[in-house]
This record gives sequence, C-alpha cells and structure tokens, in this order.
Amino acid sequence: MKFSCSPPSSPRMKDAYGTTIHAELSELVGSRRVTLQQLYTTLCRLEEKGLLRSKIGMPTPVRGGRAKKFYRISPAGMRALALSMESMEKSLQVWVWWNTPPHRGIYWLRTPKSKPPHPVNK
Repeated sequence: MKFSCSPPSSPRMKDAYGTTIHAELSELVGSRRVTLQQLYTTLCRLEEKGLLRSKIGMPTPVRGGRAKKFYRISPAGMRALALSMESMEKSLQVWVWWNTPPHRGIYWLRTPKSKPPHPVNK
C-alpha cells in the first residue's frame, strides 16, 4: 500500500479556513468527533512549530466585519509530513509482512540461539 500527500501546488494545499479544515477532517475521521476547539488548538501548535503559516483575510460583511484566518502548510510542514508518511508506510509494510503466512504466529525474535518458548501451533 502506498500513501501519498498532495504537493503544495495542488488545489487541496491552498489557503484553508478553519471551518473548511474542520469539515474535511470530520469527513476523513468518520465516527470520531473532532471539535473546533481541538482543531484550533492543534492549528495554533503547528503554527508555533513552524509547520503551518497563517494570514488574516479581508473583513467580510457576512461575518459582521470580522476577518477570516487562513492556514497553509509551510515547507517545513511538507517535509515533516513526508517523513511521517514514509514512516507510516514502512510500519504498514512490516505489519503486512508480519501478518502474512509463513510469518503469522511467530512471536519470538529469531537469533542464532533463539528457540520458541513453547511449540508453535501449526
């Protein structure tokens, strides 16, 4: 299985408003509930770490003259995301290998002197 993330030029990687991010995130996680407060706390922390950038948009009459805050992933954020996706892919490959015969059921580490603690059911 191969994971991929969108490059910065992708339409999905343009400036995003918190409510839009929340809607898309809620769709991705399904039954797990993510509140706006949790999202904004996370966005703030990612921005403090330099993984996101934000900018304030123009005030709109629809919002009572208040401006929207837009977020965009930074180059450092893209590098961190790529490393995370690579790590996840390697973990998935190990999981698939471990759970595919003939490896299934092997629960001890193989070393030259290792022996199973008790017979393995075949």
